[in-house]
Amino acid sequence: MKFEKHYGRLLGVLIGVAACFVYARSILVPKDFGKLGHFRASAIDEIKALPVQHVGADKCKDCHNYEYEQWSGPKSLHKQKVKCEACHGPGGHHIAKMNGEPIEEDPRRDLKVPDSMVVCSRCHLKLTGRPEGQPMLADLNKHMTEPDGTKKEKCVSCHNPHTQSVYP
Repeated sequence: MKFEKHYGRLLGVLIGVAACFVYARSILVPKDFGKLGHFRASAIDEIKALPVQHVGADKCKDCHNYEYEQWSGPKSLHKQKVKCEACHGPGGHHIAKMNGEPIEEDPRRDLKVPDSMVVCSRCHLKLTGRPEGQPMLADLNKHMTEPDGTKKEKCVSCHNPHTQSVYP
């Protein structure tokens, strides 16, 4: 055949590429990868060594009892579904700081008073796949505009996120 030399060269290149791939993989992929699924087994110990970030709503109750009672009360729509840290961020750093533990100051890890337009829209913008009973807004701008044309700047101007109350 006329192209036999080309087939031999192509086969040589493919074998070379495969060998390079196997060699690179042996160097780049950790030895314990895949032992416990599709991740590194040593990652478990690394994650355990990290400081606690999310602490749960019960820890918030110790100091923020009024908000906790509103949130867990009979009028709360978010009751036991949307935890404090879903809106305010991880509380581990805040609790350590309030308990006087020596911690590294890092403003990025402090609890936040959330921008309600951003935080509330995470769950309340109308999107395909949301549960049937989920209150959703198809048009946020229309919802935030009063009948007289004035615009509200924040969801919390009218809504209390800890209860189902709507301010007058």
